[in-house]
Amino acid sequence: MKSFKTYITEGDTSFATNAEDAIVYTWNTTWGKMSHEEALDKSKTKMSQKDWKKLDPDGVCPNGDCPKFGIDPNTGAEVAIPPLLVVGRKVIADWPSGKGTGFGVLKVGSEKSGPNYYDNTTENTSKADFYGNDGKKGNNISLKMEGDKKGAQLISSKSEEASGCVAAAIKHWENVDKGDIVGNDGYKRAIEILGTDMLATARTDVAIPVSVGKKDLLDWYYSEECGRLQALTKNATLKKIYKDKKAIKAFLQGRLKKGEKLPSKIPNLSELIKRHMKYELQKLNAIGADNKKTDWKKELPEIKPTTALKENWVKDLTQPSVKTLRTHIYPLYINSVTSVDTSKITNKKQLETIKSEEWDSKKMRTQITELIDVSVGAIGWKKELTTFFEGSEGLKKWVIYEAGSGLYRFTGEISNGKDYGGGNWRVANKMLVFNSGGYKKEYVDMIKWAGDNTGLIDQMDISYKGSGMNRYIKFGIPTLLKKEVDEAIDYELPMLQEELQHIREYYLTEGVFGDVWTKAKGIGKKVKDMGIAVLEKIKVAWKKFRIRVVKKIIEKIKKVALDGAMKLLEFLGFTVEAKLKIGLVS
Repeated sequence: MKSFKTYITEGDTSFATNAEDAIVYTWNTTWGKMSHEEALDKSKTKMSQKDWKKLDPDGVCPNGDCPKFGIDPNTGAEVAIPPLLVVGRKVIADWPSGKGTGFGVLKVGSEKSGPNYYDNTTENTSKADFYGNDGKKGNNISLKMEGDKKGAQLISSKSEEASGCVAAAIKHWENVDKGDIVGNDGYKRAIEILGTDMLATARTDVAIPVSVGKKDLLDWYYSEECGRLQALTKNATLKKIYKDKKAIKAFLQGRLKKGEKLPSKIPNLSELIKRHMKYELQKLNAIGADNKKTDWKKELPEIKPTTALKENWVKDLTQPSVKTLRTHIYPLYINSVTSVDTSKITNKKQLETIKSEEWDSKKMRTQITELIDVSVGAIGWKKELTTFFEGSEGLKKWVIYEAGSGLYRFTGEISNGKDYGGGNWRVANKMLVFNSGGYKKEYVDMIKWAGDNTGLIDQMDISYKGSGMNRYIKFGIPTLLKKEVDEAIDYELPMLQEELQHIREYYLTEGVFGDVWTKAKGIGKKVKDMGIAVLEKIKVAWKKFRIRVVKKIIEKIKKVALDGAMKLLEFLGFTVEAKLKIGLVS
């Protein structure tokens, strides 16, 4: 006969998984008044003789009739009944909700079927392990074995599952407790920062393409004029750790994931530091990422991140902060004595602007930092929103609820604040915890249980990515906003046309021809001067028009933000990405 420990550790299915069959079988043959054969009728209970074999692998209870002892089929001697059936009996004896006939018939429900409403994942194992009354009376029960590292987990650690769970949790949270979100100071700050960033992009005087500017900044960052690369290469700590290519190879090897390979050429210390310095600018969003999934591998762990302003940032073993970038790095870069490489600029108008207005490198780099700083600042509103999310007990409650129930995952429905009572048996609305001694406890209110167990979340990291929609060229915003942009343009266009008409009438009628007969001499210069004036007035009118349009869009965004965070993110063309680590249920 097998020991309880043997049942737990051997085989390709866990004790916890088979325990649900034991509980379903025992309940149906006890309170459900079913015979052994009826309890194994797959059409009624989703159990079969094959499942019974897992409960009684040695065949000591061939007909399920072993109230105290079974009979060893080999010796005929009385033996203890199988541990799984013992646990099933103990659970049924002590489980408050399991007493009586309220379930009708219990059915095994842990299976892979049904839809999954999370994005980019098809994982569809039900949250309910067994259920009664065909799911119509809300008896969809999730079974958790105390201490079982796999079975007691609420959700897998796969990023797609975690992202779907957090996105669904935000939807539940804002639908039930919207005031907690839209009234929060952190959420309000995120929206204000977003509005400021958008206004900063409403400019028409761009002469240097952002891509050219970012490359120029990176080239300068590597240069001797900046000095950081040279200072870090001479740093005693780094020289000691990465003393030769053998040490560098070992470091890189330790960062590889399964299936990844080392680069064909192992970098020397200077090249390794250059990789890290590029990462520093990427982390600040000052330059674009090569591959967001692998950028972290460029980071040298000895050079720590910081948010502080650092005076000695050139030699310091800390990554420059946004404050350091704006206070120290930008000014040095702007005043660099090297020339900006404009050979990659292909836009004729931009080239003409640079030549006609005699832009020097200082003027070019001033504009480059202004353009790059919009990207750097764009991190601001996302960070503010992330800080708000990750620190909220309200969101954590709904993450635990969604992870435990699977409400949105299997139905696409958003919680109304009450436990699910619908007919989709895959959604768990009760939880039963057991151990080797039988029944431990039950949770009949999943929302309350989730609120009481937010401490189960060991880690919740939230970020955002573009949802893959095309960007609207006019203002560089998501296609989803195209309708709002067009409406704003249509609303503001008559005012622009009126201003242009006024400029035309004034300068062509009053400005030139009004005194042409009395001041015919010098008319050529007059026309030239008026032409310049007209152009400047048109530029001003156009800039005001763009600002008015952007302000209208910001007004719309703020209005959408009042409907909740997920509505805002969807409106802006972002989806939620998340990493979750959730502790075991007990």
